[in-house]
Amino acid sequence: RTAAAITGRELRAMGITTDFAPVCDVNVNPLNPVIGTRSFSSRPELAAEMVRAQVRGYQRDGSVSSSGKHFPGHGDTATDSHVAFPVITHSREEWEELDAPPFVAAIAEGIDMIMTAHLAMPAFDDSGDPATLSRPILTGLLREELGYEGVIITDSLEMEGVRQKYGDAEVAVRALEAGADQLLMSPALQKALPAVVAAVESGRISRRELDAKVTRVLLMKARRGVVDHPYADPARLSSVVGT
Repeated sequence: RTAAAITGRELRAMGITTDFAPVCDVNVNPLNPVIGTRSFSSRPELAAEMVRAQVRGYQRDGSVSSSGKHFPGHGDTATDSHVAFPVITHSREEWEELDAPPFVAAIAEGIDMIMTAHLAMPAFDDSGDPATLSRPILTGLLREELGYEGVIITDSLEMEGVRQKYGDAEVAVRALEAGADQLLMSPALQKALPAVVAAVESGRISRRELDAKVTRVLLMKARRGVVDHPYADPARLSSVVGT
């Protein structure tokens, strides 16, 4: 919590109001090439305890939005989703025991954001789509079953794990359809933006759904004081950063 508080205060002093941390993944696979020591532990209960402390540090003490990642859990894979498409074969029971505890802890602590994973988890969605594009996972599991009401943000849409089945324009639309509120690092905005606009105009993405997404983002910004105090004060840096 202390480490997160220091990080949060320094970020905020420099005008950075969101931190894509903590990693909620429980690293149960020693061959994992992408999570590894970014995970707090291979023990779900310890990872959950550390996640809870960091959310408090970032948000309560540091006043920056915290983002737990990578839902529904990236800990048991030997595949790097930056360059390939992982499949995690955990059963529902294994997911509840191994993967879920840190995310449940983060939600209970009021985490502002949860980031999606570019991997398939057939126990929840057997379509072969990555979780980032899966309505059963983002809306069914995260929103409805776990009761999460905050902002859902995708992992980087430049990563190979989310780009194998669909083009960049369709990926953007499907992520929003699945339940994401924000799209991170869309690699082809000139294609993605018109596709999203067309999806809204056609009714594929409803205006009501779009308004709910925007509202969640604006409420998060207001809650962290970004609306009331949008600017950094350079005069404060020397008393906060690196002290």
